[in-house]
This record gives sequence, structure tokens and C-alpha cells, in this order.
Amino acid sequence: MFGVPWLVWTVVAALVAIVFSAGFGVPSQGPPGWRGVLLRWGHAAVWLEMAALFLALSVGPAGPAFAGPLGTIAVATYAAFLMALITLRRH
Repeated sequence: MFGVPWLVWTVVAALVAIVFSAGFGVPSQGPPGWRGVLLRWGHAAVWLEMAALFLALSVGPAGPAFAGPLGTIAVATYAAFLMALITLRRH
């Protein structure tokens, strides 16, 4: 990926996960229940999953076996986050 080692991408993704887990870009009034949880933590979870994916790719020949499932989990989490965001009623 652009000639940058996977471990560097791991650190970048982990830092982005920290930023989103601190509340950057999170709606001030979230809905209750699972939708609220997804809106609060979904984007941070996606970046944490991406960091895990990049870490798996950096460990060597066994890593790509884990990268596929980790990528699938990240895409599913992001889709759930987007659905919660798109269906949020704005007042």
C-alpha cells in the first residue's frame, strides 16, 4: 500500500481509532439503544479493526489468513455504522 510498511499503517489506524473513541465527530445527542452505541463507537471500532488487519498483514506469511476475515468484520461494522447514521432523524 503505497510502499509504506504495514506496521506504519497499523499505528496510523490505531491513532485514528483513538481520536474517534475520544468523541471526535460523534453526534452530541445520540439516540438510545443499539443505534446510539453504533453512532458513538462504530467509527472507532472500524478503525481499530483496520489496525488489527494491518497488524495481521505485518506479521508475515500467516497474517493474510487473518486479514480477510478482519476486513470483512470491518466492512460489516462500517455498514452498520452508516445505516445508523443515515437513519438518524434530525430535529
